Amino acid sequence: MDKLTRSLSQGFNRFQKRIESLLETEEAAPPSSVRFEVSRDPALVRDLPLGLPEDHLDRAIVLFSRLAGLYDAGVLLENHDGLWRPQAFFRDGQARPLRRDPMPSLPLPDPGPLTALQAPTEALLRRLGLAELDEKNRRRAFLIKPVPDFAYLLLSDLPDLWLKDHLERTVKSLADGFAG
Repeated sequence: MDKLTRSLSQGFNRFQKRIESLLETEEAAPPSSVRFEVSRDPALVRDLPLGLPEDHLDRAIVLFSRLAGLYDAGVLLENHDGLWRPQAFFRDGQARPLRRDPMPSLPLPDPGPLTALQAPTEALLRRLGLAELDEKNRRRAFLIKPVPDFAYLLLSDLPDLWLKDHLERTVKSLADGFAG
C-alpha cells in the first residue's frame, strides 16, 4: 500500500509541476488596472483547439489556460479513481496552479460527451475550497468532461441570450481539441 501511495504522490507532483511550468508566464504578468471583460467572440472559441501540444496532459492545461479569456472563472479538475481534484483555477483572465495540501476531492456526475451540465455553484465551490471564484453568488457553473481524466468547471454570469451558444461552441471546441 505504501508503494501505491508513493506512486500516486509522485504522479500528482509531476502533474503539479507541469501545470506550474505551463502557467508560469501568466503568473509573472503584473496585475492590470483595467477591468477584465469576458470575450464572447465566436472566433476565439472556435480557435481553442488550434496549435495544441501532442501530449494529452499539456493539451488539457493549454485548453484550460485559453478558456480563461472566455469565462469569468474556472477550475481544472483531474480524475483520481472517481474522485475529482482541482489542479488549477482562473479568474479575471489569469490562470493559476492550485497549491493546497491536502487537496480537496469530490465525486462528480458524468454529464456525458459533448454536454455542459449545470452545477450548483455555491455548494460546489465551497466543497472545492474556491468560494472566492463567485464572491457575489451570481455566476452559474457548468461542468464539461471532454475526456475521462479531465474536467472543466466554467463559471459565467453572461445572460442566457449569449450563454447558450457560447457554451455549445465551447463544448464543441473542447471535443475537437482532444480529438486531434
